[in-house]
Amino acid sequence: MSQPPCPKCQTPMQFDDREARYTCPQCGHARYETLDEAQARMRPQLEAMNRAPGQLRMTDRSQVSARALIHYEDGQAARMRGEIDEALRAFEKAIDLDSDLVDAHYWIAQLTDDEALKREHLSLILAHEPGNLDALRALMVLDGRLTPEEAARTHDSGGVPMTHVAAPIQAVTETLICPVCGGALTADESTGAVSCKFCGYAEVPQPTSDPMGESFGVAMLERRAQGVQWQIGGRIIHCNQCGAERTIPARELSMVCAFCGSTHVIETDALQSFIAPDGLIPFHISETQAQSAIRDALKGIGERLTSVFDDNKIARAGLIGMYLPFWVYDIMVTVSVTTLDTRMRREDVMRRVRSPYQNHQFQDAMLGVAVPGVKSPGRALLERIGDYDLSNIRPYQPELLARYPARLYDYDFERGALDAREEVAKVMRARYGRDGSPNVDTTVSTMPRSISFMLLLLPVWVATLYERDGDVRPALVNGQTGLCALGRAGSAVEE
Repeated sequence: MSQPPCPKCQTPMQFDDREARYTCPQCGHARYETLDEAQARMRPQLEAMNRAPGQLRMTDRSQVSARALIHYEDGQAARMRGEIDEALRAFEKAIDLDSDLVDAHYWIAQLTDDEALKREHLSLILAHEPGNLDALRALMVLDGRLTPEEAARTHDSGGVPMTHVAAPIQAVTETLICPVCGGALTADESTGAVSCKFCGYAEVPQPTSDPMGESFGVAMLERRAQGVQWQIGGRIIHCNQCGAERTIPARELSMVCAFCGSTHVIETDALQSFIAPDGLIPFHISETQAQSAIRDALKGIGERLTSVFDDNKIARAGLIGMYLPFWVYDIMVTVSVTTLDTRMRREDVMRRVRSPYQNHQFQDAMLGVAVPGVKSPGRALLERIGDYDLSNIRPYQPELLARYPARLYDYDFERGALDAREEVAKVMRARYGRDGSPNVDTTVSTMPRSISFMLLLLPVWVATLYERDGDVRPALVNGQTGLCALGRAGSAVEE
């Protein structure tokens, strides 16, 4: 088993399998084993289980009928002898008796040469276990999303290396100019209309499809198949309107040419280093309304009390509307609730009259868990402008960025999923962690069953307030609801 280097001092870390934790013997830094590392450590055991007849690795043995299990074991014995047709018949008999025997579906999909039958059983596996990587991998090969060679690379559950590219790379953009007069276009997000403010040209682009969530498992397999994550410093934008070239920061999704005023939206780059947005929520709050929301917030009781001690009246302000990227997750989880009755007498426990522990497992889900994909503005300040109504999502089209600029994400979908899972676990603990009895201790844990996600652009008014005493403070306004949040003076927009 490999020993990863300590992120602080680079000393090889030591692993404690009882606590599933790595500890640095040099500086004491400790971290828990990641899911990928656990899968790599357990892979030899799983492969041995695959080779051994009668072993179940996807289905709880206690939930399988005895007769179905006998046929399944017969199928495994036939598979080990190389009698594939006999094995398939035995697995089919097991499924006839117990359709939820996922392992039998898996081996039929593995052994059959019939592509339609293979697809059918893989789909049945995913109906039971939406996050099953084996089934996802095989189905992606059938669909042509992975080659067999790429699929083989995805078995390596180690982290995908990050490669930094210092030099700017060439980007492919869509230029938002009027096809009639070549003037700059603007967008009315509420209607979806894109128009020219010079000649009056207008059109309503037709979306190709409604935004759909991507499976987290599928995205992870594609990342492993690619074998590298690109971290770039900037992109080169070539203006097809005037011929000028400009390098923009990696975080910018759109820009306005400083020479001809045309708007450019990045579609991809030479390394395909980012995921394009799936949708956006239009601005419903105008600049005037955003200014009013900030003025009202500055008149609040807290601000009036502060002004008694500080000369914090606003001397000037800058305000810009922009689309910020958010990862939005739908997460299905298995919730495990364990209770301990502290009133039980020790002698009753020793005599096993009744166990003081009770465990219940059930399914739950949270939809639309939004995680900011940017470092700045900070998450704490973004959370204070409230939630968005995700029923107003529009399919993403570059034309809709003709009026307001957009940012690309700093944090990818994998990092965002960790925050989303933490939020779901917190909600589940609050939802199920109260037994109502002071004599019962309750522990709630969650295990994700499936995760899907979208990358959405959400509207935010970002203000920088320059106070008369020289302090600078940020303010944000939700571009859909108008809710305002003021940051601390001197903190700038990073708060």
